[in-house]
Amino acid sequence: MTAPQARRSASTAAATLLFLVALSSRPLGLGHQPPALNLLVLDPLARQNACACVEGYAQRDYGALRLHLERRLIRDVSVSYGTTGAAVRRSPAPDVIIGKCSVIEHATAGAYVRIAMLTGQDGTTTQRGLLVVRSGDRARTIADLRNRVILLGEEDAEEKRSAMLALLRKHGIMRPRTATRPTCSIASLAVVEAKADAAAISGYCLPLLTGCGTVQKGALRVVARTEPVPFIGVYAAPSLPAATLSALISALGEVGKDPVLRQALETRNGFIAETASRTSPGSGSRRSPLIPQLSAAHAQPSALRREPSADWPDWRGGPQRTATVGRLPESLPAEWRVVWRRPMESSGVGGVSVAAGKVYCSGKTSDGMSDLWLCLDAGSGRELWRLVYPAAGKMDYTSSPRAAPVIVGNRAFLLGAFGMLHCVQADTGKALWKQDLPRRFGGSVPTWGFCATPLVVGNAVIVPTGSPQASLAALDVRTGDPIWLSPGKPPGYGNPILATFGGRSQVIWHDKDSLGGWDPQTGRRLWTLKPPETNDFNVPTPVAVGGRLLVATENNGTRLYGFGKQGLIAPKPLAHADEARPDTASPVVVDGVAWVASQSGLYGLDLRHGLATLWKSQEEPFLQHASIIGAPGRVLIVTLDGTACLMPSRPPKAARPALRKLPFASAGDDADDVSVWSHPAVAGDRLYVRSNRELLCIALP
Repeated sequence: MTAPQARRSASTAAATLLFLVALSSRPLGLGHQPPALNLLVLDPLARQNACACVEGYAQRDYGALRLHLERRLIRDVSVSYGTTGAAVRRSPAPDVIIGKCSVIEHATAGAYVRIAMLTGQDGTTTQRGLLVVRSGDRARTIADLRNRVILLGEEDAEEKRSAMLALLRKHGIMRPRTATRPTCSIASLAVVEAKADAAAISGYCLPLLTGCGTVQKGALRVVARTEPVPFIGVYAAPSLPAATLSALISALGEVGKDPVLRQALETRNGFIAETASRTSPGSGSRRSPLIPQLSAAHAQPSALRREPSADWPDWRGGPQRTATVGRLPESLPAEWRVVWRRPMESSGVGGVSVAAGKVYCSGKTSDGMSDLWLCLDAGSGRELWRLVYPAAGKMDYTSSPRAAPVIVGNRAFLLGAFGMLHCVQADTGKALWKQDLPRRFGGSVPTWGFCATPLVVGNAVIVPTGSPQASLAALDVRTGDPIWLSPGKPPGYGNPILATFGGRSQVIWHDKDSLGGWDPQTGRRLWTLKPPETNDFNVPTPVAVGGRLLVATENNGTRLYGFGKQGLIAPKPLAHADEARPDTASPVVVDGVAWVASQSGLYGLDLRHGLATLWKSQEEPFLQHASIIGAPGRVLIVTLDGTACLMPSRPPKAARPALRKLPFASAGDDADDVSVWSHPAVAGDRLYVRSNRELLCIALP
């Protein structure tokens, strides 16, 4: 292009720009116009997601919010709607999601950050599940529904499932007869038509059921209500730039001051800041509307997460077994602050658990002849109780227990490498019952011992037994008696998880040579997947990722699988990272990145781009076993040799890890004698990490 041509082109462009500015009612910057902000609305009370059968209710106008955000953010906002979590997986991925908290958190596997809650017309941010029966039914209390069929909602409907099950347990119904129905309408009609005795429905849904004529007014009677659960939340993608997030929070904060917007969104106070919305309704505290100002602490999504839990009661932290927590520090301390340290009588490989101010860990007695389980005071390391029982025998990596302690209420489930399962009181260590699994079910001890941490599902604890007649067994948590037995192959060496895929709740676990899904209520095996390459040890724990399943093993790499409507796995992976091949380390998913530690290095695999390698390091500490813990914005890696590293969850390719040795005492001057096979625990602002010689409690900033 010649100079005159360039000048004519620039003049034409300037004229065009001025013309567009004159036509537009919105200010147009002279710089690059940002792409549209993608907003997904999963609010069941949105106009597009409900019917106009009740005047002034369930007709929230998110179009009005779109216009407000466009004016305040000076960019286009694209709004789409959905009624289930499946909408989250549409392309393009949403930048912001507004909807039921349990649905969003289930669909995104916790990858999105909750930044605000929408108040209802009553000013609250919660809802309750309702337990309903036919108006003429004899049931007057929950106790009257014992041994009767109760319809529950899907796994992602907290008010219709987990909160309702908690309510039933509170009233002594430990093993209710249940079935699942996907919607309140279907469940309600089943009750009215006497196809079921009772149903869990959403509190917000009852006016719509009668208003739309789905059921006649007065046909249903409410027997009980669950505890309040969060209702409509605003969630931001972890990739949303800090400046955009700040502007978004400011714009949302203005809704409560605008009577037109409040009416359009059927809200009393607009949006409530996430920190303020934690106030319990009965506390008497007054909630503050979301303020436009954004403090420095709120400049990054990681700071907007819920407060970190003070517990880590299960393998990899909790019931989902994802090794993720609410918060990790932005950096490791310049000097380690050891709160306490406790020498161990032996090396150990089982994970550390923390619950109700107590730390639980395992090992062997000094003579190696017995299993040893310890309960320590979390604040001081003082021993509270110990459980010792004979467990003589040799194995590679010692015969110390592999399974992590599982704490549920005041029960602790402790499984040794030779298959001895104890259920004890968590506060005193008093034995409630025990089962020698191989002896009880006619099985054999695997070469490297029983490794699967017991999985507690409702009133059952699910374990492998080593028996072909009971590849998996569900035992009653109160007595240890069998509930169901599932025949099959010998166990693998990994841990089971419970998750929902294709609308079906299932136990996911590896036996010796395949991956499978089991119905947690009956033990029936639903599907079997054998990978192309054989002889995996099947140690790493699978991870549920928004209705998909991440699986990683040493011979078949890291794979992401989808599921069909019946909960059956699709045999062909959606994505595959062949290079990331962990033999013992379990992957962690945070902020859309799967972190995988293998003998070829530490990988960050981008789930949004087919498990493409986002980041990789082959530094010496990462060429071995490692435990990974994730939080919004951060991942903590603890390697076999006691090296710790804190990384951004989505690091640039050029990021260099800052490696720090944990302050373990070594034998003499030989620092190489430290090994950390045991999975650490992060509980609140404490890191509990066990080496072959000692257990440390370290304060995190």
